[in-house]
Amino acid sequence: AQAQQLEQRSADAARTLGGPAARLYQNACAVCHQSDQGIRQFGIKPSLALNTNLHGDKPDNLIRVLLDGIPTPGTSDLGYMPAFGESLDDRQLTQLVHYLRKRFAPDKPAWDNVDDTLARLRAAPTHQPTH
Repeated sequence: AQAQQLEQRSADAARTLGGPAARLYQNACAVCHQSDQGIRQFGIKPSLALNTNLHGDKPDNLIRVLLDGIPTPGTSDLGYMPAFGESLDDRQLTQLVHYLRKRFAPDKPAWDNVDDTLARLRAAPTHQPTH
């Protein structure tokens, strides 16, 4: 029931949002994260309305995933996520972060200092898994 409620809030929020950030989401994210968008490309389509990174107090984890992607998924039914750090500039990434929060966690307040967090995470070395 809670998952359905989160999905419904997200669907309601989507009807009120538009602009450049919504287009970024449609072009970069929807094919893998929106169940009503096209065929399944990579594994399952994880719902962003249920993603804990979007409901958290800080945008750090979301920004890190957008910058670096997820090259090795946690389970075999998930596809990898591409990195957008090289293809989207800071303005686009900031817009996307704010859009994702508004759309998929509409009951949560907007994050502060997204620009500063993005700059800090871009400058920080990324974690490279060892095998």
